[in-house]
Amino acid sequence: MPCRYYKTVQDELLKLKTPIEYVYISGNHDRNTGYFLAHTTQAAYKREPNITFDIEPNPCKAKLYGRTLVGYTHGDMPKKNMATWLLKDFRREYGQSDYAEIHSGHFHNETIREVNGIKVITLPKLCEASYWEHQQGYRSDKAMICYVWHVDYGKRETWINQF
Repeated sequence: MPCRYYKTVQDELLKLKTPIEYVYISGNHDRNTGYFLAHTTQAAYKREPNITFDIEPNPCKAKLYGRTLVGYTHGDMPKKNMATWLLKDFRREYGQSDYAEIHSGHFHNETIREVNGIKVITLPKLCEASYWEHQQGYRSDKAMICYVWHVDYGKRETWINQF
């Protein structure tokens, strides 16, 4: 769960007066809590014309930004399937793209690898470690990463907010 920094980041992004898309993907530890948080966030920003919400409970989603296809999933699927779901479930969008990448977060640290020409990016965690993570000795930095795409030129910027 994104903790106390969550609303602050969205408010800062809204100051840019550019379209923002909130895409909800459930985590493997908080399927209900995250879904309720997505609905609450949508209600909190219902009067904001520059923010749209995709809070359907689908575990894998993809969006075409110009000629870039971006897939979103939590990442708690077999590693061998991390790129193939995008090709199979979003064939039309993949055919319209020049570049494709998948964003996931299951492993809680930032990694980038390429699978069959698709960049698979694992994002860092947003919140404090759980009891189980502490008990198991898992440690990773917290950060929120925001990617900025241009409709014609693809990914232009990466903003990182470490906390």
